[in-house]
Amino acid sequence: MKKHCDTCIYSYQSKDRDSLLPFRKLRQHCRNPHYNALTYTHTLFMEDREKDYCRFWASGAERKAS
Repeated sequence: MKKHCDTCIYSYQSKDRDSLLPFRKLRQHCRNPHYNALTYTHTLFMEDREKDYCRFWASGAERKAS
């Protein structure tokens, strides 16, 4: 499985009410508490963004097995 935010178990999308573009109705978010913590800094975020997934990525299959 290719690692990407779209394939992460913590990822979800919600409607973006502020979007001015009609085709941009969904915004991606993360449920992982480590991702949303203050210790996950902008520098770490930018490092992970280059890979298209963060260091907390977990597939659905891996989470169910543990």
